[in-house]
Amino acid sequence: MKRTALRSPCVETPNKWLGSEKTGTWQYGDYRRCYLTIRKLDNGKYRPNVGSEGNIPLPDKPVPAEGYFQFETFEEASEHVFKYVDWVRDVWDSQYRTMVQNNLHRSNPNVYLK
Repeated sequence: MKRTALRSPCVETPNKWLGSEKTGTWQYGDYRRCYLTIRKLDNGKYRPNVGSEGNIPLPDKPVPAEGYFQFETFEEASEHVFKYVDWVRDVWDSQYRTMVQNNLHRSNPNVYLK
């Protein structure tokens, strides 16, 4: 008996938004090792997520009071989510790596070099 190979459309075409206005959801399979989604809300606005997380603030744009961002257009939502992932990968990851290395060095300088 042959096993069926199941493949996600997001895996087959990772660099493209997949979805439609009919379903109200779009997925982007792999952007810098993140799974991105945008959902159209009942009020007609668009909500971006990284994985299942909707709390995606930028340093100059804190999360609104309702706890997630809502944008008027799909393009605004996709631009925001791409900027967030770029900031995490380019800025936050390097700051975090440096912080961890410094903490390890302080805890045991003979083992962890700066």
